[in-house]
Amino acid sequence: MICVKFIEGNPFWVAFFYYFYGQIYNYMSKKILGWIVLLFSINLMAQDSLLIGKKYREDQIYINVTNNSIIKKPETLTQQGISLGLHTGFVRDIPLNEEGNFALGIGLGYAYDKYQTNLICNSTTQTYHIANNSNFNKNKIETHAIEIPFEIRFRTSTPTEYKFWRIYLGGKIAYNVFTKNVLKTDTISSKQPHAPFASKLQYGPQLTIGYNAWNLYAFWNLKPLFENAPFSELTNPNALQNLKFGLQIYMF
Repeated sequence: MICVKFIEGNPFWVAFFYYFYGQIYNYMSKKILGWIVLLFSINLMAQDSLLIGKKYREDQIYINVTNNSIIKKPETLTQQGISLGLHTGFVRDIPLNEEGNFALGIGLGYAYDKYQTNLICNSTTQTYHIANNSNFNKNKIETHAIEIPFEIRFRTSTPTEYKFWRIYLGGKIAYNVFTKNVLKTDTISSKQPHAPFASKLQYGPQLTIGYNAWNLYAFWNLKPLFENAPFSELTNPNALQNLKFGLQIYMF
């Protein structure tokens, strides 16, 4: 109390006390601010290090659009318009190294495919034959399938780089859960809810290669489009295979 009264009664010591207190306050404020900035910087670096050191996943949701070409066919069999394919699904990305640029992928998806040809199925005899293109307006087979893709994945990605090259090589197994045959002429319109003798199973190799969002996609179906189908003339639908070629994009 005596010391406080002495300071309050002496202007010099009052000024000295406030000056000394201000210096200490400024010094401690700068130190505390420095420590806060340092700790915040260390925290950010630690988070970034955890991100870089942690395995990451890429390309898990896919969408592709293809043109479906029939191969191993007689010259008289032709395709009209675009035989469209649309496929989408989820692939679980499984990194095999710390860099994340080498991985396995296995997934589950849905596939819609359409084939427009002059291969006609007689709804009465259930036999296939090649018709003159002028004899009908539309003839197509549609398939809806559940597919299981699997692949080995090579890419140039990093945890912080989202534009990269990729080469994904693998295969696919699919099961047709629903098929439909549509035939329209000037006089009749026929829809068969189950395309006669259409193969239930599909399997074959597939390849995806590209950069960033746009990638080329190819699939070769080793299973013939039809099995055990009776046929007339020289047309054997049981030998027909298809090659799908188009574009594939990845969402995440």
